[in-house]
Amino acid sequence: MDKRKGAAKAPEYDRIAREVFLPIFPLIAKEALGFYGRETGRCLDVGSGGGMFGYFILLLSEMQVTFLDCAEDAVEVCRERGLAWGLDDRSDYIVADVHDMRAVPDGSYDLMVSRGSLPFWGEGEALVQAFREIERVLAPGGTALIGGSLGTPRMSSAITKKMRERNPDWQPPELREDGCVTGYDKREKLLNEAGIRCRAEITGRGHWILIRK
Repeated sequence: MDKRKGAAKAPEYDRIAREVFLPIFPLIAKEALGFYGRETGRCLDVGSGGGMFGYFILLLSEMQVTFLDCAEDAVEVCRERGLAWGLDDRSDYIVADVHDMRAVPDGSYDLMVSRGSLPFWGEGEALVQAFREIERVLAPGGTALIGGSLGTPRMSSAITKKMRERNPDWQPPELREDGCVTGYDKREKLLNEAGIRCRAEITGRGHWILIRK
């Protein structure tokens, strides 16, 4: 089942990514490549939205990146960005739900990343199913980094200010109920109990579920 509320709002999400969140993407792309340890191979940006995470991985490496999202309009935004940024020759696009990526063969990707999509994937068995698919698609020796980030503390402060100008009730993840540290520890426990070997990676630059296969 598609757990991504508001999937039809991809152009609006992308506008916010460009106008508010843009500075964090080079930072987290570099962090993902650091966890991966190489700059070649195949990457899958899961729940890509407009594809900022994946495109900065392309800019910082020699990888081939596939952008996967359940919303056709999000994938179209990705496609247009690839053409505009001159990166379409190293980009592929798939419309699919993370819970059912049957179009993607086992062990296809060396690096899998996702920022900001995890809250839309559900909890309990729905979350486990999404990560079963991620583990299936991840290549032996590969790395998956799934979660969220507002960048450095300075970036986070600037983003919070801008978002509250748009919505006074907006809260950064660490201030929300079941925030990043508690929520990710619970997800780590749930996934490991389901046989998916992972760990919660909480740093000053982000909160992630990390899988090394």
